[in-house]
Amino acid sequence: MSMLYSSLCTGPAIDVQPSDVNAEAGGTAILTVEASGEGLSYQWFGPGGNALTDVDGDIEGSNSSTLQIINVESGDAGDYTVVVTNSAGSVVSDAATLSIAQPTQSPTLAPLILNCSAEFLAESQQVSVSCTSSRDLDGLDFECSFNDESVTEGCGQFPFFVSVAGASGSQTIVISATDPADGAGFTSTITITTTAPEIETQPESVGVEQGGSASFTVEASGAGLTYQWFGPGGVALTDSDGEIEGSISGTLTVFNAEPGDAGDYTVVVTNSAGSVTSDAASLSIGEI
Repeated sequence: MSMLYSSLCTGPAIDVQPSDVNAEAGGTAILTVEASGEGLSYQWFGPGGNALTDVDGDIEGSNSSTLQIINVESGDAGDYTVVVTNSAGSVVSDAATLSIAQPTQSPTLAPLILNCSAEFLAESQQVSVSCTSSRDLDGLDFECSFNDESVTEGCGQFPFFVSVAGASGSQTIVISATDPADGAGFTSTITITTTAPEIETQPESVGVEQGGSASFTVEASGAGLTYQWFGPGGVALTDSDGEIEGSISGTLTVFNAEPGDAGDYTVVVTNSAGSVTSDAASLSIGEI
C-alpha cells in the first residue's frame, strides 16, 4: 500500500500596499510592499508603467520587495506599482505616488551692519560702549580694542565699559563683529577726544546782606566735565537743603548767608584728561 502526498501552491497576496512618498530633490525615496505566498518574485514599475531595472547610484531593489530611488529628480515623480509573482499567478499592487519637494532654502540673512556709540561717564572715568546690529547680537562673535590694545572683559556684552582715566587727546575704540552663519563681518570705529578742561569765565566776587543769597558761576570747556566747589578754608562743599545748592555744578548758590559764610570760594573742574582750579571769588556779608 502506498500513499501519495501532494502540495497545493496558491497565488501571491499583497498584505501591505506600498505607501505614497514625499522626498526632497536629491534625496532617496523608498517604496515597500509586503506579500504572502511561496516562491515570490517582484517587478517594480515606474511612471508611465515602465519596468524598472537596477542602476548603480539611481535605482536599487527593482526586483525585490523594497525599491529605492536614489538622488530623486523631478522626472522621478509619479505613480509606482509592483507585480508580485509565483508559479501560481501574480498580483499587482495599488499605485504609490512619489512627489518631489524642493530642498528647504536657508533664510536669506540681512547684510551685517554694526552701529556703535560711546558715552563718557565722568564719575567713574569710563566710556560706556553700546552697539546695535541688523542681525541678532547674540549670534555674533566680537573683538574689541582700545587704542590698539585688546579689550576682552565685556566685549560683545553691551554696554561694556572702557577705563579712560588719565587719557588725554584722541582715543580710539574698535568693535569688530563676525557672523559664523555666513562669515559676514563689520567693523565700527569710535573716536573720543579727551582734553583737559579749561576755565573760560572765572567766578566773580559777591557781596550780599546777611540772610541773602549769593551765587558763583564758572564757565569751562572740555568733554565730560565734573565740578567741586570749595568754601572758606578750602572745605569741600556739599548740597544742604535751604543752605547750599549746586556744589557739584557750574553754579553754586549759598542761601541765608551769614558772617561764617564769608571768605574765598573756588571750584575744581575735572574730566578724564585732568583738572583745573578756578581763581578765588570772595563772598562778603553786609549787615541788614
